[in-house]
Amino acid sequence: MDVRVLWLGCILSVTGTAAGQDDGLRQIWDSGFRQKRPAGKVGKARPAVKYSVGAQSSAPVGGGSAVGVTVWRLREPNAGDGRAPRLLVYRPQSKEKVGMVAERVSSGTALANGTKVRVSIEVPRDGYLYVIDREKFRGGKTGDPFLVFPQRGIRKGDNRVQAGMMVDIPAQTDELPAMTLEMAGADQVGEELLIVVTGKPLEELAPGAEARRLPRSLVEKMEREWGQAVTRLDLAAGSRDLWTELEKSAAGEGGKLLTQDDPMPQMLLHVAANAGQALLFRYEIAVE
Repeated sequence: MDVRVLWLGCILSVTGTAAGQDDGLRQIWDSGFRQKRPAGKVGKARPAVKYSVGAQSSAPVGGGSAVGVTVWRLREPNAGDGRAPRLLVYRPQSKEKVGMVAERVSSGTALANGTKVRVSIEVPRDGYLYVIDREKFRGGKTGDPFLVFPQRGIRKGDNRVQAGMMVDIPAQTDELPAMTLEMAGADQVGEELLIVVTGKPLEELAPGAEARRLPRSLVEKMEREWGQAVTRLDLAAGSRDLWTELEKSAAGEGGKLLTQDDPMPQMLLHVAANAGQALLFRYEIAVE
């Protein structure tokens, strides 16, 4: 066989595979997520968007279901932050509240012990959202699971979601509107979030006045029945972008739905299950 023909065939095969993967990714983030949002303004150009398959994730083939997640790191503002919105955060050392800005964190970034974070979640379907937090240790061991959403202090306990609706954890109105990453021991590697989306409310996960401990057996049962391999898609740009007034408003009480013109989540978590099923997504916030 002519070596040049073989070489050309290899190029075409690789190019075709890459194009197929790009089409599969676009199907997930565009038709499967962005187009589920309400339409934007007529004639307005949509912002350029590109996602890539995250580290240690296999390429999805399209279809299935996804949720959007953005982790925000809170820090004190500097001169270059302009008029970015502030969150008032209590500082124990000075016993006063200080204004802090929130910036996007690229997925997989290990955050320092003591970092204050917020999490935004967007579900492109009608349903009910639940978020469980637990400590993650070396060897795959986990701590006790806590239900952090819904809570009666966040959206008055209402955990119904729809396309374009952004849910912030904790609530912007909380006394401390952030979660502090605190290591429970030298072998802790991070915090693991279990994001659950169902078609009907779960009585055993009814909202309490604050985050509450859940029976391990209940969470293990949910993982057995609904857990699947999760593929992470990372937004090619946006890391360290600041929280905007639009995103603040969208996640506030009675906030407007995000449209197809608005910023996309920093990452999408994708599973092969169809939207009609109960869905469970895992995401780990690494701590160093």
